[in-house]
Amino acid sequence: MYPLFVEPYVLVKQYGDSIIYKWNQTSMEYNLVNRTGAEILELCDEKKTIEKISEEMAIRYSEDYNRAKVLTSNFIYESIKEGYIVMNDKLVVNLKQRGKIYGDFDRVTPMAITIELTRQCPLICRHCYNSAGYSMKDEMNFEEVLIVLKKLQEMGANKLFITGGEPTIRQDFINILDEISKRFFVATVATSGYMFTPEFVEKIKNYKNIAWQISIDGMEKTHNIIRGRSDSFERANFAIKSLKKYKLPVVISFTLNPLNRNEMESVIQYGKKMGVVQVLIGRTMKMGRAINENWSYNFNEFKEIEEEINRLKSIYETENFFIGKNEEGVLLDKVKEQQNCGAGYISINILPNGDVTPCTAFNYLLGNLVTDEIDDIFASKKVLMLKNLKSPTKNLCGSCELLDTCDGCHGMAYQIKKEDCIWKKKFEESVK
Repeated sequence: MYPLFVEPYVLVKQYGDSIIYKWNQTSMEYNLVNRTGAEILELCDEKKTIEKISEEMAIRYSEDYNRAKVLTSNFIYESIKEGYIVMNDKLVVNLKQRGKIYGDFDRVTPMAITIELTRQCPLICRHCYNSAGYSMKDEMNFEEVLIVLKKLQEMGANKLFITGGEPTIRQDFINILDEISKRFFVATVATSGYMFTPEFVEKIKNYKNIAWQISIDGMEKTHNIIRGRSDSFERANFAIKSLKKYKLPVVISFTLNPLNRNEMESVIQYGKKMGVVQVLIGRTMKMGRAINENWSYNFNEFKEIEEEINRLKSIYETENFFIGKNEEGVLLDKVKEQQNCGAGYISINILPNGDVTPCTAFNYLLGNLVTDEIDDIFASKKVLMLKNLKSPTKNLCGSCELLDTCDGCHGMAYQIKKEDCIWKKKFEESVK
């Protein structure tokens, strides 16, 4: 029998646990697999029998053949149940149905990749984590953005999250969007919708693998107060209607704060009425302009809010309408079981100048994707350290009065100005 790792599954090899994912029409499903399992899947090319694969694994790991065969066979048959592998009873040369395999066991391949195209923005949102408004002095030009996209494609990235500032404000945005659409399976553009015009919609209507995340932070009056423009809700509403007209996937992003908390259900109702795929609910982080507002929720407070979110899910969710976390959030939950938030290896953030940080909240420089080679960043000591870095938790931090602010979050812990922070001392020791 000749096992074959099959489409629509994709294997991304990387340092530590590799990732298996599958595309369907509305989402991606993720699972983690250890290196041994990933090696077996890679050998399942429809040219080798189980016996031959077992022999290869026995040699690689200096293992007794019979034991290697038992372990390999068990893994293959479990993978058949999961749908990753099919068995053929004869050698088949045609490999068209083989699942795609990317990556390298010596480096990480982040699955949640955010690219900030600009800091420029027409709005003055009171909760903006990076105080967007004006461009950075050294923002990437089109050619430099293209360098970054090519490197991400080469390393096996398949899904991007495009944000800003306001990404659609760039004069070359359509050119960038065209490159993203050609090079990646899917991308999501996070936008206020403020720059949408009938002419703009005409230019984007045929990009069917681009999803649009429109920010709605309350009903009209509240949304406009938070966003700092009296017509911001009207323009966001126009953007959603225009995208739905051409059957493009739309997600609403609702950033929770005390001013709009009592409108969460209304926004969910609005989203369902407008025909969006999902309403994502996030918490305001004490960063950027939000530092001046008493709007941030600590982790324990947000856990209470999640109970309300779960109640609303039970009322409004259907097979075509979802509330809450996206697929990367589910993957990060799996990673958090290992007491690590995933920043720097599951998620990365690329700033408008090409600098790479672990996430939007964790401003620790890993390199620059315009000037540095892929391995210089993603096989570096810094990134491998982040993969093994334990998150701030009660076990580590004890009775620290700031734990509610940074519990489980490397980024918030990194920002805290506390001289005797136990987590920060561990972090600084790790990067020496």
